[in-house]
Amino acid sequence: MGIPIAIGSESDGYREGLMGYQHTCLHYVNNQPVNNQSVRKRFNIAKNNVSFASKIIADTLDAGFIKASDPDNASKKFASYVPFWT
Repeated sequence: MGIPIAIGSESDGYREGLMGYQHTCLHYVNNQPVNNQSVRKRFNIAKNNVSFASKIIADTLDAGFIKASDPDNASKKFASYVPFWT
């Protein structure tokens, strides 16, 4: 079950970064990849609004909470992420 969040709410990038960080940590300890699709599923984001899932990932990266699991992969389409401390 995903966590519904209001798109266009008064949340800032830091809050979205924390949500993305928690999601990434939970997936990491369960040995599951974190990507755009997993973020959409977790937060009940419709497929036609992938940009919001991308924003959560970008805000989480910008805050330094996560990093790319494969730094050599230049493709955002196939990117996955892990917590910063791995």
